[in-house]
Amino acid sequence: MTPPPPSKLPGWADEIGTLLPACAHMLVTGNTADIYLVPTPPGTGAGTGPSHLPRSFVEVVQDVLARRGIDLLLNYHITTGVTTLAAGLTDKAEVVARARAVLGEDPTRLAPPGDLDGLAKLVARVGEVGLPVGLVVRGASRLVLDAQSPETKELLFFRDVDQAARTARPRPPDMRYNPVIWLLDREQDVPTWFAVGNEKLRSIVVPLPNAGDRAAAAAVYIGQLPRRADATVGGDGTSDDGKSPATVLAEQTAGLTLVAMRSVVGVAADQGLRQEQIEDAARAYRVGILDNPWREDYLSDRLRGELRALAAAESDPDAEPPERGPKALVHRVIGQEAAVRKSLDILVRSVTNMTAAHTPSAQRPRGVLFFAGPTGVGKTELAKGLTKLIFDDDQLYIRFDMSEFSEEQAAERFVGAPPGFVGYERGGELTNAVRRQPFSVVLFDEVEKAHPLVLDKFLQLLDEGRLTDGRGETAHFTESVVVFTSNLGIYKEVPKVDENGVRTTQRELNVSLTDDPAVVAQRVAEGITDHFTRRLGRPELLNRIGENIVVFDFIREPTARRITRMMVRNVLDRVRTEHDIDVVLHPAAEKTLMDECLRTETLVMGGRGIGSRIETVLVNPLSSLLFLSGDELGSRAEVVELACRDDVWRAEARALATAGERA
Repeated sequence: MTPPPPSKLPGWADEIGTLLPACAHMLVTGNTADIYLVPTPPGTGAGTGPSHLPRSFVEVVQDVLARRGIDLLLNYHITTGVTTLAAGLTDKAEVVARARAVLGEDPTRLAPPGDLDGLAKLVARVGEVGLPVGLVVRGASRLVLDAQSPETKELLFFRDVDQAARTARPRPPDMRYNPVIWLLDREQDVPTWFAVGNEKLRSIVVPLPNAGDRAAAAAVYIGQLPRRADATVGGDGTSDDGKSPATVLAEQTAGLTLVAMRSVVGVAADQGLRQEQIEDAARAYRVGILDNPWREDYLSDRLRGELRALAAAESDPDAEPPERGPKALVHRVIGQEAAVRKSLDILVRSVTNMTAAHTPSAQRPRGVLFFAGPTGVGKTELAKGLTKLIFDDDQLYIRFDMSEFSEEQAAERFVGAPPGFVGYERGGELTNAVRRQPFSVVLFDEVEKAHPLVLDKFLQLLDEGRLTDGRGETAHFTESVVVFTSNLGIYKEVPKVDENGVRTTQRELNVSLTDDPAVVAQRVAEGITDHFTRRLGRPELLNRIGENIVVFDFIREPTARRITRMMVRNVLDRVRTEHDIDVVLHPAAEKTLMDECLRTETLVMGGRGIGSRIETVLVNPLSSLLFLSGDELGSRAEVVELACRDDVWRAEARALATAGERA
């Protein structure tokens, strides 16, 4: 017997054809609802060269079976019943007559819609007749409510089809089975005992289209859109930007189906876009928004303003920020000029599309930042400032405290429970949030506290820019900025032996205020590398973060003085607003407060430490003073002393005459 000529059908279709002598039933999962481009020989299409025809799953199956002598195909769905396809026949009456001749009965009467008993009989009849016929059961996942715990009628149905699969015999003379092909969402949608342990049953997975499939489809679909009138096209069909619109379309739809590619072109046509604007259509399809904030002029203008403010601050660190208008990042995160500069550099790369990774094929987030450094130095505050800078809206800010994800099962919170588990229909906290706000800053605070299995979720997020939840829905991060914060490298674990000889581990500072900022940056970077490579064994995650690690320095004395003055000014402004009293600090009280805020143990805790010390030394005693003696102070007062007595800070103040009273 001569083998059939090699086909140019998809690989999964060839697998079906190859298995016909071995398998009576096939469980097909994966990308079964897509369209598939089948090449046609040169000269048979609309042009003179090779072309491709879009085909459905059933059409491809009909083709592969016809090539192997099975020219009759039954197509069954639980809601619509049986339709019949016959190679070479287009007249409906002839097709029905052919089916009756092969099966000995009209298949539509044998298996009416919604009748599991009838479907079982049809499956058995296909397997036992001596004439060539195939059966595709579409929507097989919806035949029963719960395949793993079926009701009695459903159990009997699967028992019957299992028996039909095991007793089926190949047809002479070619000794091929009449195939029954079950289209499933998941293999678990049929009982496990039916899916495994049967040599006459095989599972086949239909993959997503590969790069070649997408390139062929893009060449077909992109022609539905007009080109720019002045587009320069070379002999190779590429435009003046070095890539053809078809190539961009194929790259932008990586990981998607060909149906999705066709939909992207449909979005472009509906919005009146040209071929050269296909990237905008692809983004609109992914996130549902056509407008791109990353291309807005206002963002470029703001970034230029931020860079000018940063340059001015670096040239004159003691300069006060302007009193009016929004604060620049360098004034919002005081004393962290190096961190602000590196963050802005990364954003500028993203806005100008000049990063090595961000090409039309890259589906990674717009920006990835890893903020590391001591506590309370402005890491979270800088993330908030970036949100306002990029999206002009503080609400486009999604924060996850990773200390809440320290348990192994917490990984499910990001993407939701797996299908079949309680609550899976709710989706994941992270995927739901990003679908609601595709243009956002996503902050993962104190990432080192998360369980390693949680960190695994970041691999796909950073590499492919998407996550799929338990419901099967995909959230795209391609328009988001992903920010991690961490204290890694600031502390080190020091082994200790107590007086009883018991070995313990003590956490100590790995860096100090006396260290040069370059030393702090080096030790923090070493701590991050050690954590991901040696302790977690996940160097691939560190590799995806790349050179986007931004190290923050300690709050040092000059910066601490500026922060203290700013916080004290805010406190006194609050007193003026809430109590209508103009309070000032005597130089001696101001020195006492400043000395307390500049203590090493205060600076080690960063801006939060300074704020806490101001509350203890000034805010608490001043609140008590205003509560008990506010009426005696009048409209102007001066705090003349701040002193600690019996571990309690107290304030003494005196009334000051107003200008009118002095006159």
